Amino acid sequence: MCDQAEKPIYEELLRERDVMFFVDGESATPSLVLEVAEQNNYMADYVIGKEGKISEVHFDRIDQT
Repeated sequence: MCDQAEKPIYEELLRERDVMFFVDGESATPSLVLEVAEQNNYMADYVIGKEGKISEVHFDRIDQT
């Protein structure tokens, strides 16, 4: 579900040391994050930290019925 405009956002966030990524509740590697970001059966949720910046990104599989 990631279009070309969103991909650089994830690549930029992956370079941030204080942003954690999860796929289906498990800690995720950068390659897995980029892989699922391009699939349209995952939804990204952003967690904002105390400083008002993104601290976590959670990709959860959604069912397409």
